[in-house]
Parts: sequence; C-alpha cells; structure tokens
Amino acid sequence: SSFLIDPSGELFFLGGAAGGYGILPKPNVNPFFLLALLNSRVINWYITSTGQQMESGYYSFEARFIRSAPISMMNTQLSEKIIEAVLHRLSTFNNLASANTPTEKTILQRQFDTIDREINRLVYELYNLTEDEIKLIEAVQ
Repeated sequence: SSFLIDPSGELFFLGGAAGGYGILPKPNVNPFFLLALLNSRVINWYITSTGQQMESGYYSFEARFIRSAPISMMNTQLSEKIIEAVLHRLSTFNNLASANTPTEKTILQRQFDTIDREINRLVYELYNLTEDEIKLIEAVQ
C-alpha cells in the first residue's frame, strides 16, 4: 500500500474501479500521524492478514479494510515523535526528488530509508509490540 498526503486538498481523487479514494481524518487526528500509521508495516500487515487478496496477488485496501484497522492514538509524546519523523521523511523525499548527482541521491535515499525504519520502530513502540511480534510482521513484508 502507498498512502499519500494532500495538504492543499486539491489533488486527492475518488474512484471505484480505478482503486483510489480519499481519507479525511477527523478534526482531532493529525493527518501526518495518520499517514505514518497507514504506511506502517503494522497496519499493512494487519490489512493483508485480515483483508482480501486479489487473483493477481495484490491485496485490497478498500475502505472497509482500512476502517477495521486498529488506529492507536494513545501516546501523545510518541505521536509527536512520529509526526516529526514523518515531516522529516517528506522533506527528505522532496530533496531526493530534486537531487542533482548520483552521490547526492544515494545519500538522501539512505537518509529516507533510515527515517522510514525509525517511523516503523516508533509505530511498533506505539502498539507495544514484542520482538516476536515485530519479527512476524517483518517476515511477511
């Protein structure tokens, strides 16, 4: 799955057979926090474990499967760290897109991958996952 954020509200689209739709978070939900959870290995594992696999091997990420995903918002301090990491990830992605040299792209890609792993680590912590649960999730990915 790949979830994206549209801060201006001008780019998201709705569609049925095309497979895309928009998610509007509740007013008390930070959209960057929600973005982190939806793109996390935890939620991806949950949806692929409980959802519907298509003939092609892909999984359905229809609204009915996303609605049932356990979205945790318990830890405010941890949530703030996750939001900060997501903002750093988005900034790094923008820099990566405009990198001029192969060396610069390699460095930024490594930073991006490191931030991505950190976000997943924070989400594991948010859900109080054990090492065995983390291994199970990461084995499926």
